[in-house]
Amino acid sequence: MTLRFGWLAAPLLWMAFTSSGAVAADAGQRDLVVTVGKSLILDFPVDLQRISIANGDVADAVAVNPREVLINGKAPGDTSVILWQQDGARTMYDLSVKPSTTRLDAVRVVLDRELGKDISLDMEGDTVFLRGAVKDLAGAERATVLAGTLGKVVNLLRIEVPSAEPQILLKVRFANVDD
Repeated sequence: MTLRFGWLAAPLLWMAFTSSGAVAADAGQRDLVVTVGKSLILDFPVDLQRISIANGDVADAVAVNPREVLINGKAPGDTSVILWQQDGARTMYDLSVKPSTTRLDAVRVVLDRELGKDISLDMEGDTVFLRGAVKDLAGAERATVLAGTLGKVVNLLRIEVPSAEPQILLKVRFANVDD
């Protein structure tokens, strides 16, 4: 039997279910974390009926068999995953897809080797932040080029200006002496 509700009846029915405790079949909110390009498997003791991911650009879900779901991280971001079981119960997850740090770590190693440990490199989205101090302009340019392989660079580097060498001030007067 299929029930159809008008647009006004659906919210009223939802309020009736939530106030009567019919949503208690929900196993609660859970957190999942996966890295871009990586996967995780969710195992269930009962058969699943349906899978939904709110943002398919961030991750996708594949039913491997009736009791296993494979979650693949596609792009950094957050989304929701809802799994319905055969008995009508559902499980909700908050899924965070984190960016891969493999390239970031590789650039950090090169920066440390070539320019020293005074430079920090952080990413937020597709923006790279360079912080710290370098000895000269060539070092700053090299750090910017290396960071540029990861995304848009915000250069916050300080160039250390060498202190001036001490100077001696001589006051010399010339005088003409005529005989």
